[in-house]
Amino acid sequence: MMVAANCSSTGSSVMSSWENEDFCSNLQQNGKVNDQGIHHESIQNNNTLVVPDSEPAPSDHLLAHEFLLSSFVKTPEVEWDNYEHLTTPIAIFRSWEQFWRVILHIQRPTEIQARCYIHVFKDGIKPLWEDPGNILGGRFMITYRKKDPMADLHWEKMLLAFLGSNFHDSLISGIVLSVKRNNLVISVWINDSNKREKLNNLVFDLKTYLDLDDETRIRFMKHKEDTFVHC
Repeated sequence: MMVAANCSSTGSSVMSSWENEDFCSNLQQNGKVNDQGIHHESIQNNNTLVVPDSEPAPSDHLLAHEFLLSSFVKTPEVEWDNYEHLTTPIAIFRSWEQFWRVILHIQRPTEIQARCYIHVFKDGIKPLWEDPGNILGGRFMITYRKKDPMADLHWEKMLLAFLGSNFHDSLISGIVLSVKRNNLVISVWINDSNKREKLNNLVFDLKTYLDLDDETRIRFMKHKEDTFVHC
């Protein structure tokens, strides 16, 4: 991911052992320890993180919320019913510097080979529609071809907007990258699907902010429903 000019100095202290690795492929399931010595526990235990939790430095630029980065790797033997149990908490961000130290070592969406789901949610909300912070809401989805470079750019822009808390902050609870077999999906999760005017404004701003062309469709699905609508 491209580094913002005022954050470029934060890359010096990242963990070099993650360099040039397929991040999601290295997240083995079932509580095993992988080659990097990472022990995977459930997101239910937020004290067990791949990157040890720490307080921001006094000179850090603080975020308005606390954010949790987590991931889920889909393998043939993994059942969807175990999604929560097999979701791995990666890191907590409370400052921009903490964010950049980790995110620089995660591959761009088009470079990830595994079937992988990467989540960034705020203030303790889990990447589950049953979570109280999500249950009344839904998600907006944009689908890309597997190697579409726009997916990389849009994922980066959505991360920066979400962490910056200046893009429909009261409505968005998290964002998810879904790396599937044949395509990539970026989802924006919202906490209330009944706020029709706010949802319409969000769709308009998404199209404007990401500079989407007329052929790019945004779909919306309520968490409690199996059907989606085009926006």
